Amino acid sequence: MVCSTPGEFYPLSHFDARRVDFSLARLRHYTGTPVEHFQPFVLFTNYTRYVDEFVRWGCSQILDPNSPYIALSCAGGIWITAETEAPERGHLRSGLEKTSDACLASGHCRWSGVLRW
Repeated sequence: MVCSTPGEFYPLSHFDARRVDFSLARLRHYTGTPVEHFQPFVLFTNYTRYVDEFVRWGCSQILDPNSPYIALSCAGGIWITAETEAPERGHLRSGLEKTSDACLASGHCRWSGVLRW
């Protein structure tokens, strides 16, 4: 709890620790991706073309030396980096076409992600 003025208390977060832990466990269960790879905000979509475009864009970002992004995290703990052979196809090894999860990582561990549920 945070106290901004005497007698007024506010919670530190919207949800208690048990609910956060349960939600993180569900993300791991449904996507196969470590929870450490998720950003604070996650976009869920059931449209393959959006995920495919995100993977294409993510691969172009990790291949661009001026981009802040260094890796694409896919289901099953697969990391696609600039050194990955055929990075635009690397997500297929992870089963991404089935579980459909990808998160883009920057060098400062800020994540951007699109997930298909």
